[in-house]
Amino acid sequence: MKLSVRSRRLTFTKEGKIYTALCLAIGIAAINTGSNILFLLLSAMLSLIITSGVLSENSLRKIRVRRLDSPKVFCNKPFLYGFKVENQKKIFPAFCLSLTDEKMMETSEFILYLKPFSKEDVFVKSCFKRRGIHQVDKICIETKYPFGFFKKTKIISVPSQVIVFPAIKDIPQIALSSLEYRRAKLLSASLSRNNEENFFGLKEYRIGDNPKLIYWKSLAKYKDPMLKEYEEMKEGTVDLILDLTPSSKYEFTDSEKEMIFESALCLCASLIYFFSKRKSLFNFKIIFGTAVIFNNNSNCGAMTDMLEKLASLDFKDFKSRNQKVDNAESSQLFLNSKDSLVIILSDERKGFYKSKHIDGRHRKFFFSMEDKELLKKYYPYEN
Repeated sequence: MKLSVRSRRLTFTKEGKIYTALCLAIGIAAINTGSNILFLLLSAMLSLIITSGVLSENSLRKIRVRRLDSPKVFCNKPFLYGFKVENQKKIFPAFCLSLTDEKMMETSEFILYLKPFSKEDVFVKSCFKRRGIHQVDKICIETKYPFGFFKKTKIISVPSQVIVFPAIKDIPQIALSSLEYRRAKLLSASLSRNNEENFFGLKEYRIGDNPKLIYWKSLAKYKDPMLKEYEEMKEGTVDLILDLTPSSKYEFTDSEKEMIFESALCLCASLIYFFSKRKSLFNFKIIFGTAVIFNNNSNCGAMTDMLEKLASLDFKDFKSRNQKVDNAESSQLFLNSKDSLVIILSDERKGFYKSKHIDGRHRKFFFSMEDKELLKKYYPYEN
């Protein structure tokens, strides 16, 4: 049986300290008195310590752990993270295993019994306090088997990484109002044209439905009023722009700059999540200066790509306007949609976007991180 001292750690439990102290006391008494009974009792107690070491080591031997694919992980939101624990011993089972991960798990997960050549999926509750790409490596497997005198720990390396998306919060009312306005406008246009080609069918009228859609002729056939259903109208595309260009007028400390940066990412992630769940069409761009760092639209699976990009952004790369950003395209920024939601770090960037589109029908909604209420609401971390 090959043992690695580096991968094992032995600590005393409270009961183990008492038991060891009792062994020392009986040993001293046996030497001073020369009593055979005390020597016999001491040898029995020491044999329990040896037995404990052998059985605990046998329980930890040939235990393999691998990480399961992690779900979508958001900052400050608890999630279940999975491990597959396998006992590769042919004969002996494993008892009283406790699984911990220093970077991920706030509490340990307990496995009472694991048969030989068997596997068990373990799911533990975890929570990351900051967004980003977190590297996880070592997993600790502990056992107090069989007597609870000592806690033996086996450390194994299972390297992996967890992408933690920015925190998701409620979106600003102005963004919600703009979407509701556009939906109402499309529906009004459809009704004014009496667009029967979009007619889908009839359904029972319920409180909260639009009374303008009631099909009054249905009262002659049905007791309750029926509502006309139309095929879902497409909302059109929205431009969502995250501008990470720092201010050139005001001097902020690094901590204040980071607070503004993280608040902007949180607001942007919240809008992406809202649009994606609503199945709204939108184009997402990340801008630094005049360069386009990231450009994507709301096709299938795009939300994950967008949130991963936000998670990978490092504040150190955007401290100064003079910094060079990798993968930046020095191409002209076009705003093709009728509505644009622009997240900016300072008010001075409004002029840059007003010069990009001189169309009275094009509306821009700016979310400036100089707004203290907005900054406080979307800062994801504890001060």
